[in-house]
Amino acid sequence: MVYAVNTLHVAHDLEFTLGEVFRALEPGGRLIASECVRPRPRQPIEAEFVFNLTETFRSPRLDPRYRPSGGFLTPEQWEGAMEAAGFVEIRFLPDIPRIRDQVPKFVVAAIGATRPG
Repeated sequence: MVYAVNTLHVAHDLEFTLGEVFRALEPGGRLIASECVRPRPRQPIEAEFVFNLTETFRSPRLDPRYRPSGGFLTPEQWEGAMEAAGFVEIRFLPDIPRIRDQVPKFVVAAIGATRPG
């Protein structure tokens, strides 16, 4: 298992970082990431005030599929980034995509993903 708390969103190259996590895991291993999750694209959240002070948060390597801008990612962007790295069984706890309309200010989740095999 790899457990990452509030770190992956500041990776300059998220594709590379998730690839390294993937390679570090044995088949069937799990990545558990505790992250702020942007409920919708371009929706600001309060925690960005502090994180915007860091260069890697504001100016990461962009990818139009899942990292179109710096900052926190939406659930769909996290899922896209993890799928691109090869992960499967990607889940959010709580299920931000399901609750974001009812609880729009809930912006923190544990994200689980599995290396297949």
